[in-house]
Amino acid sequence: MPQRHQTIPSAGGSAPHNPLSGTAGRVAVVDIGSNTVRLVVYDAPQMMPVPMFNEKAQCELGRGLSETGKLNPEGVEEAFRSLARFIGLAEAMGVDDLELVATAAVRDAKDGPDFVARLEKRFGLKINVLSGAEEARLAALGLLSGVPEADGFLGDLGGGSLDLVKLNRGSFGDTATLPLGHLRLTEDADGETGKAPEIIKKHLQTLTWLPEMEGRTLYAVGGSWRSIARCFIEHTGYPIHVIDNYTINRKEALRLLQSIEGIGEKKITGIPRRRRRTMPFAALVMEALLKTALPREIVFSGFGMREGQLRKCIPDEVRNQDPLI
Repeated sequence: MPQRHQTIPSAGGSAPHNPLSGTAGRVAVVDIGSNTVRLVVYDAPQMMPVPMFNEKAQCELGRGLSETGKLNPEGVEEAFRSLARFIGLAEAMGVDDLELVATAAVRDAKDGPDFVARLEKRFGLKINVLSGAEEARLAALGLLSGVPEADGFLGDLGGGSLDLVKLNRGSFGDTATLPLGHLRLTEDADGETGKAPEIIKKHLQTLTWLPEMEGRTLYAVGGSWRSIARCFIEHTGYPIHVIDNYTINRKEALRLLQSIEGIGEKKITGIPRRRRRTMPFAALVMEALLKTALPREIVFSGFGMREGQLRKCIPDEVRNQDPLI
């Protein structure tokens, strides 16, 4: 069943979960996701976060979760190796505050608590397993770091879940977390794109507020949707190869999405091999959102959950500043 959440307040600052010995004023976020584990280091907490280092490992912790209810064993081993490297890198870079967060796969897996306990014992660091509401809230906070007056709704597609948040000129409305992540959907549909639309429809039709988004903006967040934006840029000959704030109208997006869904995995170029396998399913989720909510346009954003987690670390006096100053 989808997790639906009510209106949520803005986040305040919080003490570091994992203070390190660095003195450079740097904050790092490790995102333990269903598909990847990623480290992003920010030079200092500020309202317009600029990463100084960004590296990911394709662990696929959520692969097989729908069938087994457990984390992918190979992914668990890779996650341990990657986290050892990332924590060492954070220490070497003089990071003061290391934030480790886990999302849908760890949250939903039967062995998720054991995985977290083993990680915390091995590395001596606290890991925050986000609820669906928290994950959606942080994604919205991150988006608002770059688009303070965002109006419409946010869609954050991860490997395990789709988070949706209503936005009203920078304020949060209702949120929902649906089991429509690109990795999970691929498995639930047995790898067949023809089976996916009915699965997507079943979940989207539970959200009575989606039709209220007609004529507004969909803010698209998440690695698979950024890959789709790259395809859009390539197909349209868009002159600026920058994904953040790339905008496309609904009609053109639907046309391009159908071309992505219709081509074989091997013909998708410029995208990592593992990402290509699930990309048609990510496209189907976006297509269904566009046809259900009827937004005027899509704005792709490079800001999301990790930037939202960073924002929680920002002192009040910085958070209250104009992000353009």
